Amino acid sequence: MKSFHILILILLSGIAICAQTATISNIRATPQRDGSGIVEVQYDLEGQNAYNLSLEVSFDAGDSYEPIPFNHLSGDVTSVSSGANNLIVWDGKQTFPETNSNIAKIKVIATTGNPNHGHQPGRESPTSTATPIAPL
Repeated sequence: MKSFHILILILLSGIAICAQTATISNIRATPQRDGSGIVEVQYDLEGQNAYNLSLEVSFDAGDSYEPIPFNHLSGDVTSVSSGANNLIVWDGKQTFPETNSNIAKIKVIATTGNPNHGHQPGRESPTSTATPIAPL
């Protein structure tokens, strides 16, 4: 009987983990052309929960990524439900004031955790997707 309870607990844990996954698609990252360093990141989100979104950026064509501080983001970043054309605005100049790259990529990450601490940089998850930032 004890092994039956353990089996049920394992199955329910798997269902809970599957229910928390999200699909991020149709990412478009476009820098504003006014020299402000603002990058608009649009994305579509599918999932059954409300998600917190974070961004990571790569300046080496995706070989490595750095997290973007949550306080440098605005828009659809907390408690985001499924939908198309969500928008995150990133103040890139505030985050990396001396950096300019033609091979930069942005990664959008959806988690159900704390938006300030929900993702561990460098760990891939099924809820993260990367796309190049459009050149200036």
